[in-house]
Amino acid sequence: MAGRKAGCRRPTSGDGPISRPTGAATGRCGCFLFLFIASLLAEFIANDRPILASYKGEILYPVMVDYPEEKFGGFLARTDYRDPFIQDEIQANGWLDLAADPIFLHHCQLLHSAFGADSTVLDAR
Repeated sequence: MAGRKAGCRRPTSGDGPISRPTGAATGRCGCFLFLFIASLLAEFIANDRPILASYKGEILYPVMVDYPEEKFGGFLARTDYRDPFIQDEIQANGWLDLAADPIFLHHCQLLHSAFGADSTVLDAR
């Protein structure tokens, strides 16, 4: 054994500190990364404000910016986009992206839009 010391050998897979990750370890790491990224986006996805709106020709980003309710004819410091007055005011002078907000619409509203106003499903309340 020229050039090697007696008793020294290269680490192979499973030997010593240098080893390759197994398939299970890679899967766990991938699962952790997916859940971590999903948790970072959760605040953006499940919010109480629409993602995009238009009011009097101006494009608004309510999910990013806190617009005062005075902008829409109200008097509060922070706009409540679930308020029917605010919704009517924005719809009259622009549009509001409510479909992009999954928490905003109640399940009965979704059933109402899916089955129509004469649905017997909504009358079972």
